Amino acid sequence: ISLYDYLYPENFRALGSDAPVLFFAKGNTMLLRKPCKFIAVIGSRNISDYAYRVGTRLAHILAEKEYAVVGGLALGSDTCGHRGAMEAGYTIAIMPCGLDMVVPSENTGLFLQMIDNGSLAISEYPIGHAPTKASYVERDRLQAGIADGLIVLETAEDGGTMHTSRKSMPAITPKQPVLSQILFPPVHPAASR
Repeated sequence: ISLYDYLYPENFRALGSDAPVLFFAKGNTMLLRKPCKFIAVIGSRNISDYAYRVGTRLAHILAEKEYAVVGGLALGSDTCGHRGAMEAGYTIAIMPCGLDMVVPSENTGLFLQMIDNGSLAISEYPIGHAPTKASYVERDRLQAGIADGLIVLETAEDGGTMHTSRKSMPAITPKQPVLSQILFPPVHPAASR
């Protein structure tokens, strides 16, 4: 899909000189033109069970409201965002490699399920391109670029999540994750008796 294609996302155009000239797509490309907002659900690969449950539930709610949930198909935060979105709608994976491979390989099943579900995977890289450190940074740029909003589940100050966050919202400062106890309220010990 090139910069001149009608499927090219308007949010990518807003990246100016940082916009991809073209990218590759596998799956339901009409999601790129669907009249909805794109929300990135991102965070650490090693997240707590609580953050995983909250991320899955938030992605599900967003998909019910016809938001397309965006992630990088990484383990942890990205995985729960993709899974939760597919329970009620669609998701978009932005890949750091060619679309002929899945990194990490543990998410191959999820990738295939996404394509079967009518979701989408996109990449700036041609078939055969293995991910490099630089391609993860470029992927983060596209996640931030396509997103109208960003949900960070849990993160360290120096990870790729903060890179994406800074690209998406330059004024963000590293903080402890703030997860809503409304969706999964703590159970009072007396209530479980």
